[in-house]
Amino acid sequence: MPEGPLMEIVREQLTDEEIHRRCLLLAREVQTRFDLQAEKAAASAGFNGQIKEAEERIAKLSDAINKGYVEVEVEVEMYPKPEENVKLYLRRDTGAEIRRVAMSWEERQEWLFDDKPDKGPEPEK
Repeated sequence: MPEGPLMEIVREQLTDEEIHRRCLLLAREVQTRFDLQAEKAAASAGFNGQIKEAEERIAKLSDAINKGYVEVEVEVEMYPKPEENVKLYLRRDTGAEIRRVAMSWEERQEWLFDDKPDKGPEPEK
């Protein structure tokens, strides 16, 4: 024979007061669950934003490494060279030539027959 008292599971009817008390406990637990879900979503959104920012930085670095260059915005000056039928665009900080653009006929006439004081420096090669 087993030692100790003999145990069985039986049904016990709940009173209206016990049902009411359990309803209040259930309502509190449901609210706790919703609060925790909201906190989780807020924390997750913060982490997701940080992850996205890190991925963007990684993409920029990877792109620069793979291409071997980066594109930056620099201040430029335009110098007309009507005798060569071009406009030179030079970096203001280094004087390096960025590009040459063909002058329109009208632009060339304007610069050839107008006494413009500054025809610009020669670009670095």
